Amino acid sequence: MSDYVGEEELVALLGSREKAKRLIKSGQIAGSVVGRRVMAERDSLHAFLRSMRPKQSEPEPEQETEAQKIAKARERAGLRVVGGGR
Repeated sequence: MSDYVGEEELVALLGSREKAKRLIKSGQIAGSVVGRRVMAERDSLHAFLRSMRPKQSEPEPEQETEAQKIAKARERAGLRVVGGGR
């Protein structure tokens, strides 16, 4: 027997009872709508929520820090800082 999520938790996760009803009736989440009561299978709900997360593709290249930009500009200009600079 599957573990079910009640209406309060569904509304908290999805935003509204109407959205929960729509997702269950369309078959995107396994569950049931009986009158005004709404419930969904926990595994199905969590699978749906995972599928809605933004996809993590390749990590973006590191952004240059301001200090790195300044160091490169100084190097191009022929200036070189020796030591810690405190």
